Amino acid sequence: HEEAMELKEEYRSELRRARDKSSDIIDKAEKRARERAKEIINNAKEKAEKIEKDKLEEIEQAKVDARKEIRNDFAEVTFMAAARMIKEELDQKKHEQLITEYIDQLDQEKLGDVQ
Repeated sequence: HEEAMELKEEYRSELRRARDKSSDIIDKAEKRARERAKEIINNAKEKAEKIEKDKLEEIEQAKVDARKEIRNDFAEVTFMAAARMIKEELDQKKHEQLITEYIDQLDQEKLGDVQ
């Protein structure tokens, strides 16, 4: 009977150790799971931040490119307007010159002998 009691106590002791060990295994697994979850979340945050940073850089580059294009377009329009103004001014001068030459020619024909 005493031997049975000892075996029973030994069984209980082993059962406690098994429970403690399984509890320890579960605790460690939960801890690893929490650490892995944090790692996954941190990696996701880092990737999201990198994507955001890259997109902001793309937006800034697009702004720079748009400004350059606007400047180029403005310069082209300004050049075209200046060229047109110069042409019109030259055309006006040429027109005045032709009129003056015609008047001079008429004067020469009409007044040529009188001068």
